[in-house]
Amino acid sequence: MTKLLPQDQIDESMLMLNEWTLEDNDVGQLVKEIEFKTPSEAFKLIEKIGQVSEKIGQTPDILMHSNGKFVEIMITDYDYEGITQICIDLAFEIDGVL
Repeated sequence: MTKLLPQDQIDESMLMLNEWTLEDNDVGQLVKEIEFKTPSEAFKLIEKIGQVSEKIGQTPDILMHSNGKFVEIMITDYDYEGITQICIDLAFEIDGVL
């Protein structure tokens, strides 16, 4: 059964994730911003994120901005209104394709 993770488990996972932040914007989410030299590099990452998202079964919110040179990834479980283990798993998978 899926459930929200307790704060201590989230904090422990954050120590192992690469440059993710934890934001509490009513539901809590994992956030990572990545800078690219060209928009095409950003699009390649977004495609990879799509592939791992299908594998995991969780889809992040993705924002591309500043002329395509920045990608912001936001992960939360909207069904449970916060961070679940699948959110953490997706963040690790995304780190693996960078």
